[in-house]
Amino acid sequence: MIIETKEKKILNDALGELRKNTGLVVEIVDFEVKTLGKAKDVEYYQDAIIKIQWNDLDYFFVVEIKNIVTRAVLGVAVHQLNRMEQKEKGMLVAKYINPKIADELKKMNVPFIDTVGNAYINEPPLYIYLKGNRPADKEIIDRPARTFRPTGLQVIFALLCNPGLEDKPYRDIAKKAGVALGTVNWVMYDLKKRGSSCEYND
Repeated sequence: MIIETKEKKILNDALGELRKNTGLVVEIVDFEVKTLGKAKDVEYYQDAIIKIQWNDLDYFFVVEIKNIVTRAVLGVAVHQLNRMEQKEKGMLVAKYINPKIADELKKMNVPFIDTVGNAYINEPPLYIYLKGNRPADKEIIDRPARTFRPTGLQVIFALLCNPGLEDKPYRDIAKKAGVALGTVNWVMYDLKKRGSSCEYND
């Protein structure tokens, strides 16, 4: 498993903003660290481990890198951070975290940083909370994929539960998922855009 170049860029850009806004010394300790899950028989890959230095104190964080954090992605990301058994605390790193998601992460006490300077770290005596920074490039704020709306998830569920369904005509997929034919069209488009290996048949 190798971290994609895009994820490395997100991490480096986010760390750069954290350094610029706080003056902290931050470094990447390691990429794609393998660890055992709580069941002791499941292996997980952590995207990276970083170290933050402040006043002769060292803070280590296990990093989960995401592109865009929506409410649908939020629960999965937090779960991924919590399921790993390690000494270091988890941190979410993303291209952009909007103010509402930032508030939710703060309530859950989940550290985060993004590429436009938003950040939350609460490791006394170190405390940072920066939010409201918006990207200059509007393209960075992608709208959530329609795939992750309720009807889109129905299609995904049907595909997961019925191996080979992805090779069937869209009309068959729509019938199996209980959605409109148009829904299948844009779900398949989104999957293809995001690099899915499914075959697509009209």
